[in-house]
Amino acid sequence: MRRTPRNWAIVAAAAAPVAVTTAAVAAQPAAASNGAVVDHGTLVELNHSGVHGVVTLVERDGQLRVNLNAHGLEPGQMHMQHIHGFGNGTQAHCPDMSLAGPDGVLSFADGLPAYGPVLITLGHDVTPGSELADSRTFTSTDAGAAETSLGAYDQYVIVVHGLTNAGTFDASLPVACAVLSSNGS
Repeated sequence: MRRTPRNWAIVAAAAAPVAVTTAAVAAQPAAASNGAVVDHGTLVELNHSGVHGVVTLVERDGQLRVNLNAHGLEPGQMHMQHIHGFGNGTQAHCPDMSLAGPDGVLSFADGLPAYGPVLITLGHDVTPGSELADSRTFTSTDAGAAETSLGAYDQYVIVVHGLTNAGTFDASLPVACAVLSSNGS
């Protein structure tokens, strides 16, 4: 069963006559005090980009709020951000440079076996400086399904893209990745 405040309310109502123990309450990781499911991750560089940062996802009432802070981006360039994953329970992870092509650069396609396809486009922002601080809310995937259809977000990663390679800016090259984990895990 998917961890959602809605499911917890159903379980709580069914268990109302039964005493709730501290252990039962503690068995609900990722629940913020306001009933939201919270996931977070640390952006680590890919392609020797120097990009780093943090990301927090807050899921509540069928809405997903994504807060992303990245540093070390190329100023004046477009930097796409996505939730990547497989959507079938397979754990996505950040690729290592062993997946890079013969040129030593990890391309979007090179990273797909590790992080999977794009599920939600978080943004494609041109950064005036080297930092990006963004907060957006989503209710659906890029395919149009409800965001809740993805299940627990701790099976996904966030990837930030956009890097100059061989003198040309390539908006698809991955520059940072964060594995998501739930509160309490």
